[in-house]
Amino acid sequence: MSEHLTPTSGEGSPERMAQTAAKYEAWIAEGITAAQEAGREVDVLTARLIAHALGRAFGRTSALAGFARTGEGDYEALRDEYLTLYTDETAPELIRQWINWFGTHLVLRDRIGSGRQFTGEHLPPTLDRILVETTLQVGDEELTLHVPASCGRAAIDTLAIRLQELGVEADEAMQAFLSLPDVNAAAGNLTESFTSNYIDTYESLEDATHHLMEIDEWERDITDYARERGFHVEGVSPDYEVLIERVRDAYDLVEWKNKVHGFYK
Repeated sequence: MSEHLTPTSGEGSPERMAQTAAKYEAWIAEGITAAQEAGREVDVLTARLIAHALGRAFGRTSALAGFARTGEGDYEALRDEYLTLYTDETAPELIRQWINWFGTHLVLRDRIGSGRQFTGEHLPPTLDRILVETTLQVGDEELTLHVPASCGRAAIDTLAIRLQELGVEADEAMQAFLSLPDVNAAAGNLTESFTSNYIDTYESLEDATHHLMEIDEWERDITDYARERGFHVEGVSPDYEVLIERVRDAYDLVEWKNKVHGFYK
């Protein structure tokens, strides 16, 4: 796998991609097998080989060709190129499999993913099961949310319109929900998912903990327990630093716009 990676001159084409893919198929397969056996993503050399093959479809000035030469490149520019192939029904299945591995490599490189969703670590990755952190303008609100790695720029732009139609711009609890790393903002059942997981909005972490852990009831239980055994207890005070950590184990608490929004995990 030490072959020179620089694409040759000339315009890109599917035929050039197919020829290059055949030339490097064995080496790419070796890199993918090593990654799969180790339960990790492909290394940068394998990713460069994949980019080299894919880049032949677009030409030497493409972002993919640039990544093949240097091992570097902007995630969105690379994504928009390889998703053109990924969504092409005529693209060979092998190319789609390579794109799954290559896209996952980039997500890990940039630390923008929330991990593989619904996929075991020893199974091949698929872009639609990996959520990627994305900044999106919804009306006047700039939100950080997560979409499948299979979503390109057009799909993300359409999502911004959909979220505005759903009233997200004015709904702070929904904005908080969308920030959770395991929430797919592009899901068709987004509203239903929010409704079933949203608990309430609180003034502070202490307030959220007080309600979610039923502190008042605990204090009454402690007082009753002591009284039944002949003890007089005064000034029972919750240790909120400890209790907040405990409540976070059971619920998602999102601090957003001076409020705390609680959700079921």
